[in-house]
Amino acid sequence: MESMGATDDIDTDDDHNSRSAARAADENFCASCGEVIKREAEMYPHCGVRQQSTGDKSPGVAAALSVVGWIIPLAGGAGQLYNGDTGKGVAISIIQCINIALAFFLIGLVTYPIVAIYATYDAYTAAQ
Repeated sequence: MESMGATDDIDTDDDHNSRSAARAADENFCASCGEVIKREAEMYPHCGVRQQSTGDKSPGVAAALSVVGWIIPLAGGAGQLYNGDTGKGVAISIIQCINIALAFFLIGLVTYPIVAIYATYDAYTAAQ
């Protein structure tokens, strides 16, 4: 009888794996065990692992906010702030303000656009 119970467990695992292979539009896979779970789920009860939020951030909005920083140095990290990267956003804003001061020594004319392009690229990719 015990071997029959083991066979039942194997069948259950096969059913578990076949359910994991397909998902609906409102479902994701668990980050730990791969089981199909609802997209809104914060934690999957089967394995107990808290799911990372995917975030509903728009890459276009993040990039557009960074482009504002091309004109207004204090807003240089706006795209990062939008994505929730507060430390990076504040750092980029401070660096851009320093770059404006360095523009008087001509080095800022080179470093300002480099940091602005990086900030836009970073904000766009982080929102994806």
